[in-house]
Amino acid sequence: MTVTTTRRSGRDAPASPTAPSWLASVRASVDRPLTSYHLVLGVSALLLTLGLVMVLSASSVTSYQTYGSSYHVFAKQAAWAAIGLPLAWIASRLPIRVIRWFSYPALLLAVADASGQTPSGSNAVCGSVPKSTLPSGLK
Repeated sequence: MTVTTTRRSGRDAPASPTAPSWLASVRASVDRPLTSYHLVLGVSALLLTLGLVMVLSASSVTSYQTYGSSYHVFAKQAAWAAIGLPLAWIASRLPIRVIRWFSYPALLLAVADASGQTPSGSNAVCGSVPKSTLPSGLK
């Protein structure tokens, strides 16, 4: 039985003689430079999809009773997701200097906005933003 060697980081390293070939291919695919980026992208897409499915499942009956369509609330959430995805892509391409510059006004807006109150007296999540512009989950 011979032990093969693989090249990693410019050095010869002995490969495990008992490692199956599929495990070696998984290790090779995970050892690439953009693996972390692709994992974050994939998990984010999965969470977005699961969230939209949960909104559809939880709101279909109420949406049908209120608006006459089971997909009304889901369509609004999907529209906000469709707006947010290109904006998230643009934000991922911005230099860190720009993101830091926007973070201070966003923090001040979030602190000032959290102090809003609804007419019933409960705390509003976004007190200064008109209710018609909020996603349906925040109304």
